[in-house]
Amino acid sequence: MAAFFYSLSFVLVFWACGLSAAEALYDLTGTLGATAQSIVLAGGKSVSLLSPLQKDDRVLFADTLPQANWGHPAFIRIVGKDGKIKQEVRTDRPPIDLGTILSHPLLALDGRAPTFAIKDLDGKFKVEEPQRYYALLINGRAELRHWNDFAFLYRTLTTVYGYKKENIWVADSAFKSRNADLDGDGWEDIQYGSTLSEIKGVIAELASKIQQTDQLLLVINDHGSTRDGESTLVLSDGEMGAREFGELLKTLPVKSLLAVYEQCFSGGFVRPTAGGKRVAMAASTDSEYSFASMDLMFNEFLYHVIAAFAHQTHQGTAVHADRDANGEVTAQEAYAYAVAQDRRRESPFLESGSNAGGAQRVGLGFIR
Repeated sequence: MAAFFYSLSFVLVFWACGLSAAEALYDLTGTLGATAQSIVLAGGKSVSLLSPLQKDDRVLFADTLPQANWGHPAFIRIVGKDGKIKQEVRTDRPPIDLGTILSHPLLALDGRAPTFAIKDLDGKFKVEEPQRYYALLINGRAELRHWNDFAFLYRTLTTVYGYKKENIWVADSAFKSRNADLDGDGWEDIQYGSTLSEIKGVIAELASKIQQTDQLLLVINDHGSTRDGESTLVLSDGEMGAREFGELLKTLPVKSLLAVYEQCFSGGFVRPTAGGKRVAMAASTDSEYSFASMDLMFNEFLYHVIAAFAHQTHQGTAVHADRDANGEVTAQEAYAYAVAQDRRRESPFLESGSNAGGAQRVGLGFIR
């Protein structure tokens, strides 16, 4: 009998929300206290409740495009015991606490952790002066697929290219206290949170240590949005615009910078980053969403960029992105490979300076 009432309740929920199989539904009820007056959203915004919750009310969050990296339509509904909607709020970002998953098209993938088997490829791609190579990896409002991307990238940098672990700086508030070990060696690799103040602090600290002879890889991998026509990065407690982020990057006195942006509307971050010896690529334009893979718990564009540079998939299967077969994968070659593999509705693009920092002259282990 209990199972029957649960099923009936579940049907009422779906009827009230009018969801399709491609959408995701969460129950936020258990995350809110009896006296709750608002629901906190990613990026520092909140939704106010019009009236106190009743005993049998359910607070539901519907994600209409769960494979996109946010900045897309969603809604929160307060549903009474009879299934009638008491309040509806449209939003373009998720609550900080998503509560219980009721339905999700990626649920089967979410429960299947990837098996990493990165090969060192006989050490032939290891950098000659590892102390000169840095990486800054930022996850703002991260989900499991974002963590998987960084686990793949971190292992590629250390195993294939021989980067020093102390030169790989990772900021991720979502997983810092949940799973900070990116390479499975028992040591924590996520050292920083990803609040607005922490990101500014991390870049300032990096600027004081990195030298003009050094090379920096920057990867942004989480959610994005727009504000007054400008692309933004959704961090743990707020948003940062592309122009402000570009100004922060100018404080880094590096010889070269290779930036990869995966978030929705990421194209808006390319132009403030690129130029001279700075190369930037993005998963989408400044007016598009970016997406997760359809069959892997990774993000589509970034996964293929990493695989191209790694010369292999996350499971160690060989990848051939070196078009001119000179033994080195350039930023241009990694980008071309990722674009060719990308099956989602997104338009990646790349920009670089016309001088020595051109995309054909920069890779993860060299600059010409």
